[in-house]
Amino acid sequence: MTELTTAHRDSAYTASQRTLCDCLALGGSQFHSLFSGSLRPLRDFRGDMSPLIELGLIEASSGEARAFTPIVAFNDLFLKCDSPSSELWERVFPLYDDESLLLAHWVEAKRGERVLEIGTGAGVAALKLAAEGAERVIATDISPRVGDCFAFNAELNGLAGKVEYVNSDVFENLNGERFDIIVSNPPFVPVPGEARYFLHSDGGPFGTAVLERVALGWRNHILPGGRLYAMAMSLGNSCGSRVSRVFPDAKFRGIYDTPHLKLDEYLKMFQWVPNWKHWEDALAEMHYDRIGYFGMTIGADAEASLDRLQGIIRSRRDEISAMPWADYSWSMTARLKRYGRAHPQP
Repeated sequence: MTELTTAHRDSAYTASQRTLCDCLALGGSQFHSLFSGSLRPLRDFRGDMSPLIELGLIEASSGEARAFTPIVAFNDLFLKCDSPSSELWERVFPLYDDESLLLAHWVEAKRGERVLEIGTGAGVAALKLAAEGAERVIATDISPRVGDCFAFNAELNGLAGKVEYVNSDVFENLNGERFDIIVSNPPFVPVPGEARYFLHSDGGPFGTAVLERVALGWRNHILPGGRLYAMAMSLGNSCGSRVSRVFPDAKFRGIYDTPHLKLDEYLKMFQWVPNWKHWEDALAEMHYDRIGYFGMTIGADAEASLDRLQGIIRSRRDEISAMPWADYSWSMTARLKRYGRAHPQP
């Protein structure tokens, strides 16, 4: 891709957004097929493809085109992320219906409020809240790939002046700043110690390594009357879930109709890890026998907020999802397919 001047690049972002809108007019399923990485006849696309080529989103030759990266349409936003088939350890988290996109549908900010998103990935929640009028939006992540991706998505959607990206491990680079809303879809997958699982998902042996640090620090970064919204997968047993002990003041709602899966079904996903049996024994010693996936919130009107989440879940499940990897959404069993599809590579 040739180097673009600032003005030319800004023009390419604007033109690309128009072209993406033209492509989306073909229909959601067709749109996601166009940007799923498969080789397509150029005539299948709609609008002027040159801006997408200039920005490195697609390549075209001899009447055919291929997208370099998934582009996901959410509300009036277009977001690039990494493919679910990518084996990069530091990949930008793929946008799934039941994770980052669900969180972004759920969270709300009043005009003028200050927002922090921890573990932003492609930035969908941060950008959505900025577009809806939040006064200040800071998005953080630890992945070295996220900064460029987030900046691209902010520019593509005309929101670069309304959001700020900070490379930060949870709260470490925020200089004590406080917010009305803290939002997070953090790493929460329980992973055996030698797995070197995806950076965006590795929650340590019990899945709560990052969540515990959020729990320790969030009150130091919240304004009076503020709210916390998060997604969390959690080990548990008949006495409750591990994450409910990490966040004793939070309210929880299961994402799936069957909220838990037997733990042994989940553990099989990591039998490729050398120390897998030691990890299994440690979980058994702590009497964990199930795993579930939840939305959680702390703050005013928490129960009403969770009821709204439940309504969003019903609505999303009733829709025919156009995501190219939609068969991996909306059940704990389906999540296992997701985790077992690829092992990160160095």
